[in-house]
Amino acid sequence: MDNIQVQVNPAHYDFLKYVSIGRWCSYHHQIAETLKLKPKTVLIIGIGDNIVGNVLNMQGIEVYTYDFDKELKPDFTGNITDIDSVVQGKTFDVVLACQILEHLPYSQFEDVLQKLRMVATYVIISLPHSPVNLTLGVKLHHCNTKSWNIGLHQFWKEVRLRGKPLTVKKWWKVQQSHPEHYWEAGKGIHTKRKIKKSIEKYFSIKKRFLAVENHDHIFYVLAS
Repeated sequence: MDNIQVQVNPAHYDFLKYVSIGRWCSYHHQIAETLKLKPKTVLIIGIGDNIVGNVLNMQGIEVYTYDFDKELKPDFTGNITDIDSVVQGKTFDVVLACQILEHLPYSQFEDVLQKLRMVATYVIISLPHSPVNLTLGVKLHHCNTKSWNIGLHQFWKEVRLRGKPLTVKKWWKVQQSHPEHYWEAGKGIHTKRKIKKSIEKYFSIKKRFLAVENHDHIFYVLAS
């Protein structure tokens, strides 16, 4: 593990700089989808700012952490490609691996999925998603009706037009590897269909969705 380079320093996770509304929405999905599975134990791969781990812990869940950066003091230290040997036979109700797997070449993706299946009942992953999005939303906010002299103090109405976001694959973009993201879902040759086929070799996909406020993250809830 000594040859693994730490990609970011702790200052990277400064709340005001790192946690956007979109990222906060993704945290919500990580927490909500985990709680829906009613786990007793959860393994979080990639500590990051540990907001998700802290919230799950406050919900009474036994949370373990896994990271290759020993300075973060994870419960398990190692590369995700070695997870089966690092946890030494321990298994978990849920493993969270969000915004992690794209940091490995796609050639290692299926091997990691196979090893995750060995240590978890359910796995929740999110991947960077690279579409063009069109979302339509309409809101009508507070209208004070006193001036209408109809005896009402306030009139509140909210209209939301929601539906499946329209996404267009960026087929014109060539996938380029770089130190942080080797690939992204829906970009270049790494189509969502290809990713789905890889996942279904080892898991059944219980759920797949885009984060509402962050269509750059696509989620998969997987059952082994």
